[in-house]
Amino acid sequence: MSISKSLFVAAGLIGLCTQVSAPRDERDFTREQGGMIKQEYIYQEQPRFLNKLIPDQYSYFKTTVELKDSFKAGKKQFGHDALEGVIVLRHKSVMGAAGKTNITDSQSIKLGNALVGEHSHNSSKPLLWIKEAWFKATLNSIFGLQSNDIHFFKIGMLGFQLGRGIALGSEYGSPKDFLATYGQSNDFNIPGILLAGDVESKGFSYAAYVGFLENKGSTPKETLSVLKANQIGRESAPWAGTDNNNTVYALAATLKPIDSENLAIALTPYIMYNRAKGQTFDRQLDSESHLKTLGAHVVVQQNKAWGIDCEAAVNMGDTSFQKIDRNDVTDSQVGKNLVGTYTHIQQWNGSAYVAAEQSTELKTALAANRHLVNDEVFHVTVDGVDTTFKSASNRVRPAYTNTYAGFMGVVDGFYRLNTLNLVLSGALGYVSGDADPNAVEANKTYKGFVAMHEFYTGKYVKSAFMFDSRSVKRPLSFQRGDTALEDSSFTDLIFGGYGATWCPESQKSKKLSFNTNGLFFWKEFPSYKVDASSGLPTSEPARSFMGTELNLISSIEPIPHLTFSLKMGMFLPGEYYQDIKGVALPGDLFRQLAAADTQNLGPASSYRLGTDTAFVATVAATCQF
Repeated sequence: MSISKSLFVAAGLIGLCTQVSAPRDERDFTREQGGMIKQEYIYQEQPRFLNKLIPDQYSYFKTTVELKDSFKAGKKQFGHDALEGVIVLRHKSVMGAAGKTNITDSQSIKLGNALVGEHSHNSSKPLLWIKEAWFKATLNSIFGLQSNDIHFFKIGMLGFQLGRGIALGSEYGSPKDFLATYGQSNDFNIPGILLAGDVESKGFSYAAYVGFLENKGSTPKETLSVLKANQIGRESAPWAGTDNNNTVYALAATLKPIDSENLAIALTPYIMYNRAKGQTFDRQLDSESHLKTLGAHVVVQQNKAWGIDCEAAVNMGDTSFQKIDRNDVTDSQVGKNLVGTYTHIQQWNGSAYVAAEQSTELKTALAANRHLVNDEVFHVTVDGVDTTFKSASNRVRPAYTNTYAGFMGVVDGFYRLNTLNLVLSGALGYVSGDADPNAVEANKTYKGFVAMHEFYTGKYVKSAFMFDSRSVKRPLSFQRGDTALEDSSFTDLIFGGYGATWCPESQKSKKLSFNTNGLFFWKEFPSYKVDASSGLPTSEPARSFMGTELNLISSIEPIPHLTFSLKMGMFLPGEYYQDIKGVALPGDLFRQLAAADTQNLGPASSYRLGTDTAFVATVAATCQF
């Protein structure tokens, strides 16, 4: 090493050692470490199918661990924290089954030309993952701005939400499988970039955000993958291509026309745009979504004596589906042999149409003429015999677009009775719904509200069951003759509720509180009654009242940093669930049984969605350090 390089390294080491060895109060740097360990016991009865006749009951212990490390720097030099950084590590597991939270993404398995299912892995080890990791730097310090108004950028895995976190939440979650939006639920903050600041003299603040949900073109292998082979018109270019990304953009501004000790008003209009390309519905990269949400959040408080919190938002934009050939090759057992058969091409066997077996002659004929017409009959000579084939009635999915037109509005209020240490609260909400948007493959308007990554549990009136647990089956409105899909997200609801929170003055030091809530739910979009014997809808409209939720949420801190909490709730199904009792759902127990298993069970409706009362309860101990 040259003398100049040696001197440079030595000077750097001396400077570093001087900073590190300096007394903490002389360094322009502070660091904090902490975390949380939470142990929960969770018990649920009839939480999914509302049915005592099936083993719809769960109980388990759950562990959540978070480790947090943060720092701040530059306050002595700039008069404010010029640089901040945070990293949060998280672990969640069910006691005795750590791998339940460490499951890899499911991948399709292809054997030759045949799809033979999907596969994923899970780890038996209690793994840690990064839940949050970002740094923040002020533009004031970077550009030497002499102002009391702080402007900054933040980059990394950061938490950002619009309003109450309904239109856009801060963590991955609440996917809608039937729309071309992000389709997974991950337990960490969305990576992104935030530019924000305050103009205190004008009572104004702003935020501009971009979140990177998915990147499917970060390597040549991803862009060259033959994933569009089923798209009609892409035969000469079946590769994935570039720009199959899923990105969300958001702008928000908060105005505070009144901000005093007696009265504070804050108005936050916002707009969000989610550009989700390269999504999967029937096939990989066969759909995309351009969701736009325009909304506003208003908060009014009077000296903490009373408050009103309102939010409303409307969806715009559309989700589109490409024209595809649904036909694939799967392996089927024929006698003792495993034979490749087509999923959407049928063969006449002399008495009926059955799944067509793959053969050299048929494969060659399909390469020359794909016969891409639903119900088209064609002939191919196989082993010297003229054989009749037919394309299935749903083989070709046409290209079509669903236009977003959902709406939601929620309002909460509270009133404080200081003499009784009691807070009374109320809530009302309207969230539009709709039927399965893909039941008819044609251009249409979808009126169900679409929320992005929300996990809303209530503002002043909390829901322990319908919004928090979200386990009960909530079928989409379905047409006659259709089976029902389900959607448990914040959609297709009209609700109202009340709550009361009491904090005894004698236990103020231990932060003892009792919160009880009652909520009533109606289905917003009309549905049909179900025939119990078949599980299929009839022509008679179903009633809309879904049911009543009652819950109790309590907590106490007997010693500093240790909190015990209880959350319990019950859901009493209403007339809607009575009218759709026995509906045939894709994942119900009766569908999973083999024909021989169902012979002595009685009617299928007895083992499907029912009308029994559901219970949920969680007892937790949380230690913060």
